[in-house]
Amino acid sequence: MARILGFVPAADDAAPVPVTVSTEGGRAPTTPVSAATVAADRRRPAEQDETELPRRPVSSTEAISDDSPRWLRVTSLPRPGPPAEAAAPPSHEPLLPPGQAPALLATLCSTTRFTGRVHVRMSVERMARRQPMRRLPRYARQTLARGVRVSADGGEGLKAFVQDRQQVVAALKLLMGEGLVEEGWFLDDPLDEAYPTRAPWPGTPVLLLTDLGIGGGGARRRWPRPDRLLALSRQMAAQGSPVLALVPYPPDRWPPGLDRGLAMVFWDRRITVSAVRGARRAPRAAR
Repeated sequence: MARILGFVPAADDAAPVPVTVSTEGGRAPTTPVSAATVAADRRRPAEQDETELPRRPVSSTEAISDDSPRWLRVTSLPRPGPPAEAAAPPSHEPLLPPGQAPALLATLCSTTRFTGRVHVRMSVERMARRQPMRRLPRYARQTLARGVRVSADGGEGLKAFVQDRQQVVAALKLLMGEGLVEEGWFLDDPLDEAYPTRAPWPGTPVLLLTDLGIGGGGARRRWPRPDRLLALSRQMAAQGSPVLALVPYPPDRWPPGLDRGLAMVFWDRRITVSAVRGARRAPRAAR
């Protein structure tokens, strides 16, 4: 066992060597000592005894010499490096792609005005019938000159889409100019608790950023019935202001029948300009 562990075995069968110790009284008796003990005493330094040395701690990562058996060799463990930096949070992906947001919002918030080129055929017909013309008849075209009022839902259901709401407002200001974008808000009910309280200018479209009470049980209970939104749509249509809605939930979760009297658009990255144009014409669901 001592040979396996790498130690030199003691010579147990060596003959004892008598050692004489001198004393003051004369000759002392001899004590038999083995040859291994004498050899160990000769190798030991005279100035310090091994029993007086501090015990060396054994490290679990220190490898044993190569002359030891294979089953005693321990591979040194790697030292832990510096702590890794915390992973950065994922970047926000807006519901409207930045490259397509201007075209989508322009299609959604544009209004019709007869400011195009002169309608020659209609002008000739009126002149032939000797009808007075206070202004020249012109072709209709889509324009953003009337601006838009953005009314965002301040309830609990839209708190998860705060950055998307800010993106829509910022994109509209870049598209139309800050002077043509009026910011407002309402709390769950766009008819009762709304700011500003005055109605928009006639012809100005109203864009609702809302979840229709879909997001969350509390928001669903506080939201009004669909007939309240239809009443708002009829009230605004009387002064020529269309009511539009961006909803961050798919059409199969919308209240039934609401998309028949309100232009509603699915607020999602998959929406297209043709779908927005279809929602404005019907109005029907933009799928």
